[in-house]
Amino acid sequence: MRKQGTTLVAANASSGNVLVGDIIEFPERPSRLRVYAAATAVGLVGDVKAGSRTLMSESAISQANRFPIDPDDRVVQDGVLPQQRVQLTFRNTTGAGITVYWAVDLDPVM
Repeated sequence: MRKQGTTLVAANASSGNVLVGDIIEFPERPSRLRVYAAATAVGLVGDVKAGSRTLMSESAISQANRFPIDPDDRVVQDGVLPQQRVQLTFRNTTGAGITVYWAVDLDPVM
């Protein structure tokens, strides 16, 4: 299952979890998680969490200014267990708004 979107992150602000309310926020079965991201400018960092595990912390996001492609813009690939909350957030470290293009693939393994 794929979820994708774009999010504008205001200057010196955070996005909050872009997956809130989506079916993939809490997987029902053990799954393979792949996260992709690309921004319109330099200065965006991202976090990915699954349950209590931090899979990516404050990592720079590509400034490719396009929808992310595999494998160039893959930022995380890992497994998640049922009902582990998946969180994807972005933080803008600059003085101007930045748009981030993101995609999340969640594929059950059982």
